[in-house]
Amino acid sequence: MTSDKLEAAADHYRAMCDALGVDLTRADTQDTPKRYVKMLYHDFMSGLREPDFSFTTFPSEGSNQLVTIPGIRMVSMCAHHHLPFMGLCHVCYLPNATLVGLSKLPRAIQWIAKQPTMQEHIVTKIVEYLAKELQPRFIGLSMIAEHTCMSCRGVNEHGSLTVTNKFWSDPNEKGKDGESLDVGDFETTKQEFLNAIKMWHYTKGLAR
Repeated sequence: MTSDKLEAAADHYRAMCDALGVDLTRADTQDTPKRYVKMLYHDFMSGLREPDFSFTTFPSEGSNQLVTIPGIRMVSMCAHHHLPFMGLCHVCYLPNATLVGLSKLPRAIQWIAKQPTMQEHIVTKIVEYLAKELQPRFIGLSMIAEHTCMSCRGVNEHGSLTVTNKFWSDPNEKGKDGESLDVGDFETTKQEFLNAIKMWHYTKGLAR
């Protein structure tokens, strides 16, 4: 963001605060408009720009084991009220020809999440992105999040969580054995992913 755009956005937010009766003349609030705009730009809307990482892939060399990374932390912004929602994302993929560096999955999820959106849309975008970049045989994704637009306003329902699951398999994508996932394979792989999530939550509970 250029300095001119930063100043313009800060001026708009300053005008909104003034209309709402917020005192921005105190020493602790006079720079709040700039801080707020910078926070939005860097922490909540970076997903509107091109990613600052490359999605590095490697040959799978015949690996057909399910790759699962549970417990990826994510923060996003509700498109309706521009309030944050945050939680965990569990993701897996069954490789075809390529594997990805493990750190790239959290980076991709966190990048896609950082924009005004809905939880359901994030899940779909993540799956579409992974399908395009990896061309795997199967993708599983489960997101669980608390929405402050529900816990801090409106019904004020504290501790309520929203869970969104999505499972994907390309029927045209052939694996190393020359076959795509049939219904039985799909359900078996899906269950393996869900069991991995359960085990992760179980071990995290024991750690406490």
